[in-house]
Amino acid sequence: MKLHSDRVLVGTNRAHDLPWVGSVRRESEVENLMYGVRFESKPGPLLVNGARVGSVGGEGSRLSAPRVPIRPGLEKRLRSRARSGHGGTRAGASVLVLGLAGWMGACHSTPAEFDRTRALEWVERQVAGGPRIPGSVGHGRWKSEMVNVLEGLADDVRLHAFEANSIPMTNVIASFRPDLGERIFLMAHWDTRPHADEDPDPARRADPVPGANDGASGVAVLLEVARQLSAEAPRRGVDLFFVDGEDSGTQGEPDSWALGSQALAAALVGAGYRPRLGILLDMVGDRDLRIPQEGFSLAWAPVETRWLFEVAAGLGLSAFDPVPGKMVTDDHLPFLRRGIPCVDLIDLDYPYWHTVADTPDKVSAESLGQVGDLVMAVVRAETLP
Repeated sequence: MKLHSDRVLVGTNRAHDLPWVGSVRRESEVENLMYGVRFESKPGPLLVNGARVGSVGGEGSRLSAPRVPIRPGLEKRLRSRARSGHGGTRAGASVLVLGLAGWMGACHSTPAEFDRTRALEWVERQVAGGPRIPGSVGHGRWKSEMVNVLEGLADDVRLHAFEANSIPMTNVIASFRPDLGERIFLMAHWDTRPHADEDPDPARRADPVPGANDGASGVAVLLEVARQLSAEAPRRGVDLFFVDGEDSGTQGEPDSWALGSQALAAALVGAGYRPRLGILLDMVGDRDLRIPQEGFSLAWAPVETRWLFEVAAGLGLSAFDPVPGKMVTDDHLPFLRRGIPCVDLIDLDYPYWHTVADTPDKVSAESLGQVGDLVMAVVRAETLP
């Protein structure tokens, strides 16, 4: 992300319910109303409105989605999930792959608490795998692990592939209760910056950024939120967006940042996705966390921004300071431009931003916990602004 002082043009449409469930064209072809594309799904059960109505077959294929300028694709992944009762309550524990079942823990029928220690472990795990620079080995390794973990937790996981700067990139979408029309989304970028251009040592500025706070912190909170939602069916639909290509931009070129959210917002909103609220988590793990009301969020989603900080105050979360902050070019802007209210929770007062010192020791479990507590309070809220 980058600081930004220019104005942004934002639409005036308000959110409304999203038509989500697809309709069967033939045994293996599904038209998904959310994305407005057809795809061949992997073999498995077909769920409509939370009920198993049959099965589909065929190998997954990548198709171009309409209205996305960066040649996106979409890969459907249907999960075999036993469900029972009204509202899609799960029957049985989630199964994780890649040997992570024991590490993550089993999901239970009782509501889970946000585990800040586990969230910090997710930060450490991401950084241990190396920088997540698009096109790198570490990037591909983490994508595979993240997708497999989410497939063990979410009702539906999709890969939205696109290309930017001749590099394949992928947005990962994990959805809970896809049968519901009223939805919110939670978002974080999972890539890391290729070069530590803000490092105080000029000799290190060509080195990659580890991205413990700038990238891994938001992803860690979302993964722990996913664990909770797998045990506690939310009252409304929740979509987790793990967006790629946020941090490869060039200073002075606003459109070179937030590439994944640009592609994703164009595809989803263009196909009718109208969530009630979006929350972006970026750089939320600083040990000295202080999150003001980001400037674009306050200007273009003032009701939602103030409400979110009121919720934080009601919970006694001291990391959230209800004062106007700087305007930041970040992943929320493509949604704001399309009339979708999205609040950017970001603490830019971080001395290790875009340096080689952005490492897990600079991240606090307490900070991650405060952000996670706020997000879960929003998910559980009876009413939204």
